[in-house]
Amino acid sequence: VGGHATVAGERLSLAGRVLSVDGSRTVEGRVEGTCAEAEALGLRLAEELAAEGGRDLVEEARAQVDG
Repeated sequence: VGGHATVAGERLSLAGRVLSVDGSRTVEGRVEGTCAEAEALGLRLAEELAAEGGRDLVEEARAQVDG
């Protein structure tokens, strides 16, 4: 799981990526808004990534670690 944020004036851009353990599958997303919306933007991006398959990738990775 990775994330990157950039700020330009009052604008905030958040990018996120979730990859499978072997790197063969990936889910990516990006949201933009104002800095005042930072928390809501982060939650929206997390929800989008989870809905697009990121949740499954994280669960698969946890299963491999937990054995």
